[in-house]
Amino acid sequence: MARLRGSELEQLSRLTPAQRGRLANEMEAALRIHVRDAWFPRCIDRERGGYFCDFDRRWSLAGPQERMLEFQARQTGAAARLALWYPGDGDLAEAALHGFRYLRDVMWDRTGGGGWFWLMDRDGTPLAAETKHAHSGSYAVQACAVVYAATGERAALDLALEGFDWFERHALDAEHGGYHSWLRRDGSVIRNAAELPPGLPPEDPLHHEVGAKDINVQGDWFEALLDLLPHAKEGRVRDRVEALADVYLEHLTTERGETHLALRPNWQPLPGPEQFGFNFQASHRLVLASAVLPGKPLVARAEALAAHAVRQGSRRGGGYGFSSGTRRRGPLYTSSFGPRRRTWWVQFEALRALTVLAVSPGPRQPAFGRLAGRQWVYLQRLFDWRSGGVFPTDPRDLVPWLRARQLVDRRFPPKADRWKDASHETDALVFSIQALRDGDATE
Repeated sequence: MARLRGSELEQLSRLTPAQRGRLANEMEAALRIHVRDAWFPRCIDRERGGYFCDFDRRWSLAGPQERMLEFQARQTGAAARLALWYPGDGDLAEAALHGFRYLRDVMWDRTGGGGWFWLMDRDGTPLAAETKHAHSGSYAVQACAVVYAATGERAALDLALEGFDWFERHALDAEHGGYHSWLRRDGSVIRNAAELPPGLPPEDPLHHEVGAKDINVQGDWFEALLDLLPHAKEGRVRDRVEALADVYLEHLTTERGETHLALRPNWQPLPGPEQFGFNFQASHRLVLASAVLPGKPLVARAEALAAHAVRQGSRRGGGYGFSSGTRRRGPLYTSSFGPRRRTWWVQFEALRALTVLAVSPGPRQPAFGRLAGRQWVYLQRLFDWRSGGVFPTDPRDLVPWLRARQLVDRRFPPKADRWKDASHETDALVFSIQALRDGDATE
């Protein structure tokens, strides 16, 4: 297949339908090679259920294979999204149902009152003091909703609604709105480090201080409920979508396009860096929500968020840095990636946001089109054309001794761990292809 040249991609918003089709076909090929064929069926654990999460560079199993709910739920959702995209592929539908059964039969707490355990070992024993987390819970609800859409499995929709109800009862902040993050097994909120069960580190699993609210939690619930909304008859789901849209507009983002990572329960922002992946995530989520929430300035805020991330996060040589900086003290969103590294999930969230905005009517459409084209050219550096899959970070951003290790150790860097699943690349490519082919990001 002839590839589009960089000069053509620079003018993405002005491409003819045929050229857009060629670009969509390139993304489709990457989706097959680096997601569907790379991950499935090798990630399916047929012996103990769920999915394997630890793989080295050549896709050999490596590591403890702990069952973290984020990974299990997001991988289930990726399988279901692929099954929707390739409706004739029964293996993908079965992979999605395999993940759903693990969420239902193993990770859902049947004896302790409901909710999903945040972390388990491969044998299904709860870890992390049997705690539960609203971040991972959002992905579980979303995964079950997408499994239902892909397979028609009614039990998946029932579990999605049950999970939504559990977090509404236990994690919702009735006073200030939004969701609390970390909960004990019985659903009581862990409000500060002094309330942690014994044996847990004094830091939230998302690497901010215990008890803080979080753009990750609120934003992931927003997207999860957008996936659940078409299948939910009760008005509570739509009410929560609208309330979380207001949280995005009033507390998590600014009119200038900035984001707040972590906040007090009353929405007072905590000091810390911006992470640009959240700007891009919020951008495409708000565009998607604009179709069901007319009258709110969602698209204007989406454009501001993407433009700000481009201005502040662009790296020489392409792509976007992880964050605007790190704290010298305290746990607030510290990252082993470092602020300048171009991590895979930020790059794919950028591709999705910029492509969606490139086909959305607006005065900035040509600029977003050029940026989307550049981002697709850059992303070729993150695909492993030898073994398939996506590198966790641009190899050029590694410190010298890590670059040297990569040359002699072909297992490095690993293809996956419990935080690196297939969801970001799956969703970014599927929705970008759809936007290019349909020309309407809101459908």
